[in-house]
Amino acid sequence: HVKTRGYEIGITNHLSRGEHLVNLNIAAKGKLPAVRGHLRAVHDLASTEPMVVVMPMGDNRAAYSHKVVLPTTGEISIGGRRYDLDDGEAFTIWDVHKAHYPRRMWWRWATFAGRDTRGRAVGLNLTKNPNGQDARVNENGLWVDGELLRLGPARFELPSGPDPLAPWRLGTADGSVELIFTPEGDRHEDLRVVVVESVFRQLYGTFSGTARVGRRTFTFDRVFGVCENHRAVW
Repeated sequence: HVKTRGYEIGITNHLSRGEHLVNLNIAAKGKLPAVRGHLRAVHDLASTEPMVVVMPMGDNRAAYSHKVVLPTTGEISIGGRRYDLDDGEAFTIWDVHKAHYPRRMWWRWATFAGRDTRGRAVGLNLTKNPNGQDARVNENGLWVDGELLRLGPARFELPSGPDPLAPWRLGTADGSVELIFTPEGDRHEDLRVVVVESVFRQLYGTFSGTARVGRRTFTFDRVFGVCENHRAVW
């Protein structure tokens, strides 16, 4: 639970009841509209497999990650305009992360959730970071109707030009996943204070492409998600 003046987010986890609840109440600020919402993510532990992994991050350092894609119901109001969520079309990505990072840290991350062109509920997570053992342990996976399919090391090809919303190419090193990410907007931070540095970009947009796992092929057409590129000195 986080609460301060004009800003409140509460999350309640009821694993015994197979649900996660979210309440949002964020006041308008300047040109930014108020946001309010009540969400319920359904977590059927018998049919939906989470990704749980512990990865090395250098000498005596590790990162723990627990991720899962869940169908979600509820409502969100943005600037007085209300959106009702249907659990057949709305999904949330639940991400619990705890890490003891090295002083100089970086990561590239991509995730999305929605439906593939055949109507299957899908979600994807790809991460590249200082974990030097990607081939053995990583947090790369594809969810299909609750089933988690493991993927190999991730590959990111970021645009080199000045356009901050230029498309990204990304996937897996073995070519089993090939995606184009088309940004629609972003939030960013460029912080340098004495010995602390954080250069951060989070972009939201759509993913299109394919994933091949074994003999199964999945095609994605403009599935909504986010990408991050972060470099930090703690």
